[in-house]
Amino acid sequence: MLSFERYSKIDLIGKKDEIISLYSRLPLEDRPFDESITIGTSDITKVLYRLKKWITELRILMGS
Repeated sequence: MLSFERYSKIDLIGKKDEIISLYSRLPLEDRPFDESITIGTSDITKVLYRLKKWITELRILMGS
């Protein structure tokens, strides 16, 4: 949810399919991301990696 705070609801809805696709694709393309959402999910290093990677990819997708 933190990653969506900077975008309007309208912008997010407009990119809904792309956002879902990104979240489905990211674990397949990025092993550390996959591990950060499946193994040791409370490990602070993995939490920070997961947030940084997701927010970065979302910014690229949203064009900001």
